[in-house]
Formats: sequence, structure tokens, C-alpha cells
Amino acid sequence: RATVPVLIDPSYPKILGNESAQLVEVLNRWPTHEDAPDLSPPELRNSISRWQELLQPNVNDGVYRCGFARNQAAYNRAVTALFAALDQVESSLKQSGPWLCGEQITLADVRLFPTLIRWEMVYAPLFGCSERPLWQFPKLWDWRRRLYGQPGVQTSCDAKAWRHDYFGALFPLNPGGIVPTGPDLATLVVSGISNE
Repeated sequence: RATVPVLIDPSYPKILGNESAQLVEVLNRWPTHEDAPDLSPPELRNSISRWQELLQPNVNDGVYRCGFARNQAAYNRAVTALFAALDQVESSLKQSGPWLCGEQITLADVRLFPTLIRWEMVYAPLFGCSERPLWQFPKLWDWRRRLYGQPGVQTSCDAKAWRHDYFGALFPLNPGGIVPTGPDLATLVVSGISNE
């Protein structure tokens, strides 16, 4: 089974890296069109790093800690840390949003988005990340909608592929391999709460 993401140098078959946090930093430094934002401006790098230190272990890895917990105590620790981190994101967005680092979208937002866009499709139903639905975090719900609306983002989201990959391939969590139906991603993301 292959895993993603991976960055390959096409000039000779060499894997340059497969750690998503590092890859987004590399891609942010690549030449791009002139109106593309710098997702890691020098004045926000400390804030971006603080978010990474909170979100990577507690949210991005936290959903996997919930799903693959070997006992109730491990699950309880993981789900508590997960929802405490989401509470911190919600609080920060209320105080200084619309993005995690204030007025500008940054790598902190980009790193959190893949986990939260898959929330209702995969992590809540399959990994047991269902203590509270995401819509109970209204600022976070709006944040996800805004990011989903950025140019090129919607076309990179394939909920059907996510569901088939996670539900179909993770035998320990879904031994029957049944891929349940789920909500339409575009309708789910653009509907609901709006505080703008």
C-alpha cells in the first residue's frame, strides 16, 4: 500500500520527502505566479510554528490516535486532546480570525485543512472522532468553508476517494470493507453556519 504525500524529483527517480509538514514548506518556497500568497511570511513564522506544535500531535495525528487506540484509556486521552485542540482553534478564530494567524492564510491553515475537510466523511464515523460534530465549532466551520472556497481547493478534494481508501483499506477498523454512503462534500461545506 502506497502512502501520500510524497515529493519525487522527476529528473531522476528520487524521493525528496514524504513528511507533509516539511513538504508544504518546500512547496511554499517554489516559484509561483505573482498573486499567490506567501504562506509563511517571516513575521508569522513563530505563530505558524506554535500552531504546528499544537495541531500536528493533537489533531492531524490525533484522529489516528483515536481510530487506532488499543484500549479505552488510550482512546479517551486521544479524544480529549483532540477536542481540546479544536476548542483552542475555535477560541483563536473568535479572537483573531478569519485565519489561524490572523488576517492572512498561512501554512498553519493549510496543514489543518486536510484533517478537517475529511471530518464527516472519515474521521468522525470510522475513527470515532464524534464527541461533538464540527458544526458545533461555528468559527471553525466558517474557516473550513472559506478555505474550501479558495482557488483550486475544491477540485483537490475527492470525498469518494477518501471514503473508499479509508473504509475499504483499513481492515482493522472496518473488517467488512463496506464503504458507507456519506454526505455530498460541497453541500456539506458550503451550507450551515455562517458568522460573516
